[in-house]
Amino acid sequence: MKISEETARHLLNFSNFSPEELNSEIEKLKTFCFSSGEVTVDSVNLCNGIEKDFIESDFIKAILQRDIDLAVKIYRKISLKKMWKFIWSFFSIQLSQPYTN
Repeated sequence: MKISEETARHLLNFSNFSPEELNSEIEKLKTFCFSSGEVTVDSVNLCNGIEKDFIESDFIKAILQRDIDLAVKIYRKISLKKMWKFIWSFFSIQLSQPYTN
């Protein structure tokens, strides 16, 4: 797993330099960033819940304003949020069902 010095400092700011909080945040980030293999400032923000919560109208507004970079960023955040909700729902249902073989 890769992390830049800037991102590590950013992460430390959220942990209040508490070893318990830092360990908890690292565990969340290891799971969240597993597929990419890199922890970024954006991923730290998303895991800490401080990233702006975009909605579909923000996406449409960015397109109408021809701000393609912002539109793509909003699209990715909305898609990621929906994907995590789906995954969480799926596992919640699976874990609540008794295992039968």
